[in-house]
Amino acid sequence: MRLFDDKLSGTECLVLGVLALAVLSPVSCWRQEQDGRTELRVWCFARPQDLRLYEQAARAYERHHPDIRVTVSAFPGESYLQKLLPAMQAGAAGDVVLLHWSMICEVAAKGALMPLEDRVASDAYDVEDFFPGSMMPYIYDGHLSALPLRGSTMVLFYNKDLFDVAGVDYPHDDWTREDFLSAAQRLTIRENGRVVQIGCVPEEPTSWIHSAGGLYASDDLSSLRFTDPKTLDALQFYVDLRNRHRVTPANMGAGGQDPTGVNVFDTGRVAMLISGPWEVGTFSQIRDLRWDVALFPKGPGGRQTRYAGIGFGIWSGTSHPEASWDLVKYLCSAESSRLTSQLPTDIPARRSVAYSRDFLKPQYAWDMQVFLRAMEPEHTTLHVFPRSSLWSEVRRRFTRTLDEVLIEGKDLPAAMADLEEEVASYVQGRLGGRD
Repeated sequence: MRLFDDKLSGTECLVLGVLALAVLSPVSCWRQEQDGRTELRVWCFARPQDLRLYEQAARAYERHHPDIRVTVSAFPGESYLQKLLPAMQAGAAGDVVLLHWSMICEVAAKGALMPLEDRVASDAYDVEDFFPGSMMPYIYDGHLSALPLRGSTMVLFYNKDLFDVAGVDYPHDDWTREDFLSAAQRLTIRENGRVVQIGCVPEEPTSWIHSAGGLYASDDLSSLRFTDPKTLDALQFYVDLRNRHRVTPANMGAGGQDPTGVNVFDTGRVAMLISGPWEVGTFSQIRDLRWDVALFPKGPGGRQTRYAGIGFGIWSGTSHPEASWDLVKYLCSAESSRLTSQLPTDIPARRSVAYSRDFLKPQYAWDMQVFLRAMEPEHTTLHVFPRSSLWSEVRRRFTRTLDEVLIEGKDLPAAMADLEEEVASYVQGRLGGRD
């Protein structure tokens, strides 16, 4: 793991050069202390419609705090982390930073995020309003590194028209994975040996693993569970959907999707899709397809799904720690969340907002309550990926191996045993300071 005092790569030096020019530019949005106000810089990755909402929240905060000016800078999501880490090392990052769950371990492992748990406790900040489990992705090495803004877990989208034609009952809360498979078999249609209607697109296997009672690994990756019987049971069910039952896209890989992007749900040729509420923005525009949402099917271990989200943290190098904390509290408050949760994407982390008309808009034809039931512990147990800065590389290796099983026909138990040995060696080497 490369630390902040290590040498920079050529790419990172280039990024730092660009950042330096921006800081020195007379038109830079990073100028500080103009007209007597303290400037707080918020860095985020955002689509234009999201950026507008973050800007609205910033202006609302300024109305409450006339001595503060908040500037919001947005970067493309695919390059955000590559800009953020060098900027933190160069002392030029935003005071408050938006973080995807997958970034937490890598950024926090470098000591670049201010721990927030003591501030939450000393201010008696209201975290009881957050959905249970919504803070899990932001905990690293025992410290709370960010507060949640929005999050989501996996649900089942289904095409009501295809269910009606086939005479298959709609999914309900007690559906099991066997019910899911039975429906997928009845809803898969072949003509002259060619699939013309796909039963299901199952997404990647994480929620199937957890719902079987399985696990990838412990948080520190010291205990790997790729060959655990429950993990293997889930993976075999997942592999069989494609290779034995043939109810998925024919060339589906470990991502659970058709890599060609041809057979997608909104074409009307897919009966069921496992995905998250981020699909609503696209699906809501479909005019000739009746669809709805149900909970993820239960497995042998019940209903246990992966959770992911975004939240706001504080750069540990900020010159304004107290003001930055006050801004983060506001951005993750119910008042601000009502502004930033107007788009039909992820679920507001605060229950009071998620269950309000600000999010549960009555004009929607689909059941928005399903997304909320999917977040509640009486319906679903939420999980996050292992809390290790090495996880992204381990997951890449897992995906590669599962692709070899799905596409090349390798034996699943043998492939997972080889993977476990490979990953154990990799983790031991990295934690021992070796490449």
